[in-house]
Amino acid sequence: MLRSTLSIVCLLALEAIAQIPQGGSPHGWGQRSRSSSTLPSVVLDALPTEARATADSSAVFRIGTQRWFQADVLAEGLWDTLPGEQVRCRFAVKSVGAAMVALQFDVFDPVPDMGIYIYDKSRTTFIGAFTEANEMPDGSLATALLPGDAVVIEVIMPAGTTGGALQLASLTHAFINPFKGTEEGGPKDYDPGYQSAACHNNINCTVGADWQQTKRSTAMFVRPDGATCTGTLVNNTQNNGTPYFLTANHCYQPNESSWVFYFNYESTGCVGTTGSTAQSLTGCTLKANDYYDDFALMQLNSVRRPRPFRIPLPM
Repeated sequence: MLRSTLSIVCLLALEAIAQIPQGGSPHGWGQRSRSSSTLPSVVLDALPTEARATADSSAVFRIGTQRWFQADVLAEGLWDTLPGEQVRCRFAVKSVGAAMVALQFDVFDPVPDMGIYIYDKSRTTFIGAFTEANEMPDGSLATALLPGDAVVIEVIMPAGTTGGALQLASLTHAFINPFKGTEEGGPKDYDPGYQSAACHNNINCTVGADWQQTKRSTAMFVRPDGATCTGTLVNNTQNNGTPYFLTANHCYQPNESSWVFYFNYESTGCVGTTGSTAQSLTGCTLKANDYYDDFALMQLNSVRRPRPFRIPLPM
């Protein structure tokens, strides 16, 4: 039945709204900065060994687990003044022993001209700016994974701005880094813990030439509880590009507004295992599923291109 009503749709991931950065960078990015250890923070103790053992027993491939806490970033963060009539708020979150960390906001309600960045403690990688354009329909936001066991949230906005709310509810504590470097020295495509067989063809080999449009429909997603699955974008009989996403029902959990999808993770050539995992977006809704046929049809939350956001330059 599905074959008669659905076809692969080649939707560019960057058209989606949820995880797409709106421009800019954290203040002084690329320069030496004062240690984040001086910032207000939430620190979660190291997980007991049995926590990972329980996670590994799951039917899906799991890279981590979800840890719950509460933090009001704007109320608890450290505020200071920046050049150009701007103010900044910073707050740190640490989950001891994590290989990577992702955050889940249960309240994500920025005001206009507020930009939110999140970066690792070593200041090697950041995501954002996230703005009001990134807010999910339910008022939440989940972020992609960042390396290390600690991240910093940095909010920048014009001086005198009032309002807004940023409340953290949980984080994903990843036991492993599925994007770890390889012997080639670069970031690795999603690594599920086992490697492709020799008979498998790289999509960027000559044999994949006829699939260069279709390949963009494939995605991997990470649930906030650390479970991962894959699926594909599909079209409908109206051929109108509604961003339906087909995955397995055993991958479904009713926290889909916090699923983070990774698109276009592929090596740059026929030989190699390195490639970008920077194209991600957040959130979907369940449209239909069935236990016996083991399918779940989801719809990505948005395909609108958000308006550009730029942090004003200092005068």
